[in-house]
Amino acid sequence: MKCHLCGTENDEQSSYCKSCGFKFDKEQDDKQNIYEGEVITTDESNHENVNRDFEGEDYIKCPNCHSPNIHFVTIQSGSDYSAANGCCGFILFGPLGLLCGLLSNKRTATIRKCINCNHEF
Repeated sequence: MKCHLCGTENDEQSSYCKSCGFKFDKEQDDKQNIYEGEVITTDESNHENVNRDFEGEDYIKCPNCHSPNIHFVTIQSGSDYSAANGCCGFILFGPLGLLCGLLSNKRTATIRKCINCNHEF
């Protein structure tokens, strides 16, 4: 049986791909290949090889385990409302100035997180 994700040849009775860990669903494979009694062939040249060699390419990898499986995470810090800005807004603009407190100093940072070892960098 050939893996749909990476194209590696596996045993017929295996439930997972030995190369990429993709879970095989044999019932779904039968449904995909048979449509109204006709066998549909798939073009295997369109499948992307997930386990390709990344040597010599410009890509991001984990500094801890050197894995290319990286997830980008955005973290926000700070409060939603600034009482000092709301107070100044109230003094300058009246009751409507309380909305100035919503203009707080929220900071966002995007970090990279390794999927394999959970290292953040």
